[in-house]
Amino acid sequence: MLIQMAEGHVQPPGVASPEWAALTMTLSRALQFSHAHALAERMNEELFEANRRLQTTRRELVRARSLSMIAAMAAGAAHELNNPLSVISGRAQLAAASCPGEELPRTLEIIVEQAHRASQIVSELMHFAKPDPPNPHVHVLRDLLAPLPQRWRTEFSLGPDELSISCIDPAVRVFVDADQLAFALTEIIANAVEATQPPQRRVLVNSPSHASDEIVRMIVEDNGCGMASEVLEHALDPFFSHRAAGRGRGLGLSRAYRMVEINHGRLRLASTPGIGTRVTMELPASPPRA
Repeated sequence: MLIQMAEGHVQPPGVASPEWAALTMTLSRALQFSHAHALAERMNEELFEANRRLQTTRRELVRARSLSMIAAMAAGAAHELNNPLSVISGRAQLAAASCPGEELPRTLEIIVEQAHRASQIVSELMHFAKPDPPNPHVHVLRDLLAPLPQRWRTEFSLGPDELSISCIDPAVRVFVDADQLAFALTEIIANAVEATQPPQRRVLVNSPSHASDEIVRMIVEDNGCGMASEVLEHALDPFFSHRAAGRGRGLGLSRAYRMVEINHGRLRLASTPGIGTRVTMELPASPPRA
């Protein structure tokens, strides 16, 4: 049997026409191009994501090095300041006890108060520079968090609707120093309370992690004033504060960062002006494998 061609010629069956061969080749090339294009797009997305992770890692390394240097300097400065502050306070107290009248003793009392205040700053500096080594254990996260809400409500005068805390999976466990985690969370809550105003204030603490996760996430969100990008960039730096002078020493978030860091975790910030701030902590669920 013969196949009639468009030009009126005949061709044996099973033999492709030049037109059909050209069409087949064109379709094959189009498919190859489409596949190559899709592969290039995927590689481009993977490269972009790898570059983003690299930039994040670089920033974290720079921050870790900076904090290490600041901690070393802070430890030295705190050691040098302790002795003169003790002398100032002691001499002022002696002078106040032996001076007649009211004005001079009151002046000396102010000196003592300010020396004590400076000494407290030095203590905070030392705690940031050389925190106690962690003593981590595996804890059920929900049990570890259970006593904290009442403490925060009392300490920060929070109403029942202003603070909520939840864990999606009650079986989630975390490997951490319980006191240091509580300290870090309290510093973050204090920062959230400072950024919000009643009666609209909302501070949410939750964990979206499951018992099978190797990394446990805890998230603290507030609906406060938020931070601009230039503020957010330095929010974890020690002594950085964009609040009014005298309303904070700028150690809260940096101390929280230190507590999470020495417990082999990570702390990340996200914030939008006028919307609020999200603090995400990531901590190991179990001890590191030998």
